[in-house]
Amino acid sequence: MKIFIDVNIQKLRFECLLYFTKKYNILSKMNINIVKKYNEADLILFLVNTQKNIINLENDHYLFKTKIPIILLERNDASITWVRDLKKIKNLKAIFKNRILRNSLFQNTDKILNGRYHYYLMNNIYKIKNINEKKKDIGSNFYTNNLLKIDNEDLHKIKCVLWDFHSSILSDDQTLKFFRFNKMNLKKDIDIYFYNKPKNNVLINKSLENINNILINQKKYKVLDKHLEKEEYEEKFKRCKIAVSYWSNSEWISMDYHAMYSGVILIKPNTDFVKQQPDIYQHNKCYIPCKDDYSDLLGIIDDVLIKYDSYKSMLLNNRKMVMELNEEKACQLFWEEIKKLYKD
Repeated sequence: MKIFIDVNIQKLRFECLLYFTKKYNILSKMNINIVKKYNEADLILFLVNTQKNIINLENDHYLFKTKIPIILLERNDASITWVRDLKKIKNLKAIFKNRILRNSLFQNTDKILNGRYHYYLMNNIYKIKNINEKKKDIGSNFYTNNLLKIDNEDLHKIKCVLWDFHSSILSDDQTLKFFRFNKMNLKKDIDIYFYNKPKNNVLINKSLENINNILINQKKYKVLDKHLEKEEYEEKFKRCKIAVSYWSNSEWISMDYHAMYSGVILIKPNTDFVKQQPDIYQHNKCYIPCKDDYSDLLGIIDDVLIKYDSYKSMLLNNRKMVMELNEEKACQLFWEEIKKLYKD
């Protein structure tokens, strides 16, 4: 099988997967060859991202002319896909995303803001008329209030396949690696972790301010809520019982993964609508859900800390689940899905 890989829009995002693919000799085991010209390939892998997507590719781009099967790798952390007008590609096999909406029908929701479902949920609370994101992307340029609909027969083409390691639990970020490769300790002496670091987005900042106001006005629990340098953060975060999370530009933040590795109970607005590898957003199994406006946060914290010992099995299971996914397995799953789709 011959594959042409076109990831020039954001080359670094694919290089990590390709590095481990070569390290574990997966291509030769699967009889896959990488070719240098798209018209010599049996299949094309093409990367699209938040700045360059189908909607703003040139009309005469080879992607729209060739009949060779195509799989799109979408570099968009939000679970909604911004790949629309799928009929422009003659032989689209799939769209691979690190995380997708668990219910594919929600890809056609009219409940969006700047191309994101979770922005819509957040703005139901904060009622901001103009987000004014400093970094413009396709969501704010093209999909402020609506998305082109995807035909029901095409919704199955949106696949949850981990390919961008940088935006995953396998990131080579040094802090994430610290939690991943060090044993967790369930002996905790800090109640809560939450740090309100301002973002370049007024909607996200409103959410952060809301959490901060709730936690700062309580005197019952010890809260770690200040900026810490890398080593101090690593040392103290693993000593926390609870971490309060939020939705950012995507539904996930890296701290969610820190919690999974280090035995910290994650409290976060219900994010079960997101599916990813590993599947950490399963409420009361992997994390504790709270209301989108955090109005029940203190009550949940009270309940969790009173029953803290009963959550230890959840924390152990979380650690086991995330440790089962490694670079070799992720690469194997990626190329297996490629071959399966090509044969279908």
